[in-house]
Amino acid sequence: MSTKTRKQNRSVTPVWADAKTIQALFGITRSPLYRLMGTGRIKTTSLVDDGASRGKRLFHIPSLETYMEERATGGKGKSL
Repeated sequence: MSTKTRKQNRSVTPVWADAKTIQALFGITRSPLYRLMGTGRIKTTSLVDDGASRGKRLFHIPSLETYMEERATGGKGKSL
């Protein structure tokens, strides 16, 4: 991958992210994310190897953005 391509990719919001990245992007901490996951309001996945007891939980950013947009108030006119 060229340096130019890497720099371009850094400005793109990822589709899936861990809790630390979600907090950096949106200011939403781990506890609320897991509550949203538990109620099925946002999509998540767990990357875990067969037979392993632990994995890496990733959150689906578009579903989180949709959730927030559906609950947004204020502003004038229609949403973009």
